[in-house]
Amino acid sequence: MAEKISVINPSYCVPQSVSIQINTEKGIAYGEKDNRLFYIEDISFSLRDRRVLYDDTQKPIVTFYNKGDSSDLLFWVKEIKKSSTIPSEITKLNVFLAGNKEEKKSDFRVIIYGSKHSCTVYAVNLLPL
Repeated sequence: MAEKISVINPSYCVPQSVSIQINTEKGIAYGEKDNRLFYIEDISFSLRDRRVLYDDTQKPIVTFYNKGDSSDLLFWVKEIKKSSTIPSEITKLNVFLAGNKEEKKSDFRVIIYGSKHSCTVYAVNLLPL
């Protein structure tokens, strides 16, 4: 069985894969039954140009800032490397968080398929690049 890793909070983890559809124009993520799972709200009059991700119960989950504005260095995205060794219809991104100083293994891997309408995010902290 694969190791479970909670990035934000274990209450948002489930044992099976979940398909999520994201409407970028509305800032809403929907589940398989067209139920709203998450939404993003811009914070008006914010000096840091921030956005907050909420779950469907209106509970704030995480705040997004412009790069470099967060005080928690461990969650800054330090670098994203695109792999060029796979077919052109698939894009593979290796995501490194700022706390990953050695960059021997990526923290997450995002695989985007040809249609660019779906992607899969993997926690790959145990896999080599």
